[in-house]
Amino acid sequence: MALSGIRANEGRKSKNGPARRAATGHAGEVYTLYVDDDFHGRGVGRALFSALASGLARDLGPSLVVWVLAGNPARFFYEALGGRPAGRRPGTLGGQAIEELAYGWSGAAVPVHGRG
Repeated sequence: MALSGIRANEGRKSKNGPARRAATGHAGEVYTLYVDDDFHGRGVGRALFSALASGLARDLGPSLVVWVLAGNPARFFYEALGGRPAGRRPGTLGGQAIEELAYGWSGAAVPVHGRG
């Protein structure tokens, strides 16, 4: 099973302060991408992320960001797809302090099918 979500960051306010676009300089955001452990290593995440990135590039321009918990091993997946550090921020989740890391892609670096 895979779940995903995307959004435009232009002018969007977050509870963490000013619009995220201003914080990272990226117009699109993949805010949820989850692939069940049973499907890891099969290319499902790469295909899903590439499809999301292609849609964002078509609709908003070739610039996107993903926020991931600093302790989440998924951050290595985004690094392998060419994501570059684009920011970090503190937050809370379930009443616990967390740290999120941003990985960004701009221009030709945005992964699409067959690349990454």
